[in-house]
Order: sequence, then structure tokens, then C-alpha cells
Amino acid sequence: MTIEYTEKWFKANSEKFNDWFDSDKFNWRYSYMLAGYCFDHFDKWFDPEKYFWVEDCDYLTIFCSKYFKKWWDPDKFDWEYCKLFLVGNCIAYIDIWYDPKEFDESYDELLIKSIR
Repeated sequence: MTIEYTEKWFKANSEKFNDWFDSDKFNWRYSYMLAGYCFDHFDKWFDPEKYFWVEDCDYLTIFCSKYFKKWWDPDKFDWEYCKLFLVGNCIAYIDIWYDPKEFDESYDELLIKSIR
């Protein structure tokens, strides 16, 4: 049976995570849905080699910021698309993620921006 992963499906099935999730069978193009709906099971599903980093790392910053130290990988992170999500959601870890080559703003400017 092929599952069509939609927002509606995840809303209906996220609480049954242990019944349906299989890392080998899951379509990892929908990994952002795991971050958005199954963040309580982060340690069970997150695999940095399978996670679809392109454009989906914003969901990690928004829904899985408390697991930042587990998922952060500057080489996999989609800086172009997701870097501003770091400022909005992971400012507590700025000492880890800040890279002056990736931002026009200084470290201090980003801190100030985050509290506005």
C-alpha cells in the first residue's frame, strides 16, 4: 500500500507514529512533514542522511529547534533558502550557526533583529 503523505494524512496519523513509521519505506521527500507533525518522535525518525535538506530545513528550525544540536550540520543546511529561519527560531544557538560568509548582517545585528 502506497501512502499519499498530505497534511491531512499527517494530522490524522501523527499520534499513531509508532504504528506506521518505517524509515526504509518512508518517502523522505516528505521529511518536512515529520518535522512539522511528528517532532515529539524526533529521535525515532531523524536521519541526517535521509532528511530532505533542500528547502525543508526551515521545518527543522521552526518545529525542532529544541533538537538543534542533534540536527545541525552546516554542510547539509540549505543556507540560501533557510538561513533567516535560524534567526527567527534558533537564535539561542547563534554561537553555533552564525557564519559571517552567509549573512550580510553582523552577529550583533542579527541578535538585535531577533528581538524586534
